[in-house]
Amino acid sequence: MGGINIGANFNYQGATFLDSRQGLPQTLDDLLNWDILVPLGFEVCVNGEWYIYKGEDYWNMETGHWEKRITLKDYTLEINKLMAEVFPATLNVSGGGVYEIGESIIPRISWELKKESALMIPEQVTIDDMVVERPESGVWRPSQPITSNRRYTVKAWYDGATYVDFVDIKFSYKKYWGVISDPAEFNDPYGLFSTWADSWRLPTTTFNCSGGFYPVYVIPLSLYPGELDFQLWVGGLRSTDFTITQKTLTNASGNTSEYLVCSLGHIQTGVLNIMFDN
Repeated sequence: MGGINIGANFNYQGATFLDSRQGLPQTLDDLLNWDILVPLGFEVCVNGEWYIYKGEDYWNMETGHWEKRITLKDYTLEINKLMAEVFPATLNVSGGGVYEIGESIIPRISWELKKESALMIPEQVTIDDMVVERPESGVWRPSQPITSNRRYTVKAWYDGATYVDFVDIKFSYKKYWGVISDPAEFNDPYGLFSTWADSWRLPTTTFNCSGGFYPVYVIPLSLYPGELDFQLWVGGLRSTDFTITQKTLTNASGNTSEYLVCSLGHIQTGVLNIMFDN
């Protein structure tokens, strides 16, 4: 007597659905306009994503009464977003600075993307919207030198987030002060002290005139505030014993510009505390 073999091998590959209604919708609009009777919790597949029928009490502007099933991928994306907000990475760039007008430089811009103490390798880096070929190098230089003020915008992409920082290159004049032997013969500032000319003012400064010298203060003509505001103070007392001469001078970087040379009216032989202010 032959036996009866009930059953069959089952290897479902997803080519067809267990319920034909599961494969009916092709777009989200099909879900939005769905009018076929299905029970609560019924699932359909659209473009590889599964949607659950939630009934008349649920409504979505794109899918109607259907709610997208949350997948592991969705959870991972949300967790990554949350981690990025709680523990954000920091983009630090360097390479900015102040240079003397007349210089020609090729700046070296570098960046580090860090999350806590870990160094992250950006997926992409742009500088002024130009894509850096090797973002992992952490360094970029322009192909041509620059001679005027410039701000570079550095953007880095990592794990779905964008980070932005800036590098500023500034070119500035200098102002000079010190002692000289003869104001009439003064033609270059190389032997004087100097700092960036961000203001015409000079805080109280020591001028050592021992042996007989003239204190001198040199500023770019563009900074001169006018006769009423430009005041000289010696030892805390205002003095009007000074002369101002306009001269064309060349700085150490080869730029030639107009300056005002202010010197005391008489030779000095001691140590003076001098301030220029109003």
